[in-house]
Amino acid sequence: MDNSDWSSISPLISRMDTSGRTVRVTFRCPVTGEEQVAQANIPMEDGVGARVGRTVQRSLLYSVQGAISSAIRSAFGHGMVGRIAGDAAYGLMSEATRSTGATVGALSQADKQRGAEQAFATVRHRFAWDPGRGGWVSAKVAQEVLGAFELRLQQHAPTHPYDRLIMARMLVEVARADGRLADTEQEWLGDCISADVGSVAELSARPVLTAAELGACSPGPVRETLLMMAWTMALLDEDLQASEKSLLDRFAQGLGLNAAKTEEVKRVAQNYILDNAMERMLSWGGHDSHARGQVEQLARRLGMSAQQGQEAEARALRRMSTRR
Repeated sequence: MDNSDWSSISPLISRMDTSGRTVRVTFRCPVTGEEQVAQANIPMEDGVGARVGRTVQRSLLYSVQGAISSAIRSAFGHGMVGRIAGDAAYGLMSEATRSTGATVGALSQADKQRGAEQAFATVRHRFAWDPGRGGWVSAKVAQEVLGAFELRLQQHAPTHPYDRLIMARMLVEVARADGRLADTEQEWLGDCISADVGSVAELSARPVLTAAELGACSPGPVRETLLMMAWTMALLDEDLQASEKSLLDRFAQGLGLNAAKTEEVKRVAQNYILDNAMERMLSWGGHDSHARGQVEQLARRLGMSAQQGQEAEARALRRMSTRR
């Protein structure tokens, strides 16, 4: 039994919003209170709406972007929301709709329920069915589903206001490493970075971080978390530039992290992106040679080996098998 229909997931829903034919849902675990935010676009039966929906579903980069925006929000204290973040999906769907001049209609109650079911499907891997309770609970109940990335965010999150500010400035500097910050990048970062540390425009106006500023961060593993988030941001476009690598090396030196620790942090960020991609590929198209090939290609673009891609595949299969 799949237990993913409206009657089973409705107890999890703490909030549901609609915009045009987009349904954005907040699912809350009844045990931990952890929230997962996801959204779905309900296409028209045919025409542009359906085509947009299929395009979004097939986009591997979209799923990875969602994971990163979730991670950034979590690092700033917003909670680890779903790996498919609504903001990235909404931006992609809105852009596709604008480019085609499509007109969307109002959603019926049945459409909203269908949208909630589809949204839940994108974050289902973050929940586990509890037969004793007869309902869904957070998958964090089973520690096996948590990877090194998420454990670091749980155990060594940057909670001091200064550390959070430095992290925000690091992310903005990484985004600007190619010499510019596009409007879409600025909007995306603005949705991810906590408002209390400043707007993207304010952070962009600051001078570049100095070794002294980085060295004033809280000592210990939290510094590794800061660098991990910067590496994850840099890898998001799957095309690490020399300017970004130089910046990340400078961050590591300023934070006082040696080469071995820097490599470890980099590997955690790479695995996080790759694991997310693997789970999305399995969810969309099943476990086949196409999914394997896509993830191995992504591994190469991230600077990883085919073996590491296969290891990500195995991890994803193990995690998903425990949730069925």
